[in-house]
Amino acid sequence: MNDISELPPHTLVELRRFFEDYKMLEHKNVIVERFLGHEEAYEIVMESVQLYKDNREKLLNLYE
Repeated sequence: MNDISELPPHTLVELRRFFEDYKMLEHKNVIVERFLGHEEAYEIVMESVQLYKDNREKLLNLYE
């Protein structure tokens, strides 16, 4: 599989329920509106990697 659109509909229902229940255990209310596709998810991951690289030294200093 290369994209979430290739998953069967019941799998998306199960994923949505998992994330909503997971946050419920933390006493947080979450509504999963939609799942992103491959391209959007990839962009978010790459932005996160860059953010980590940009702030790596600050993060490491917090744990010294």
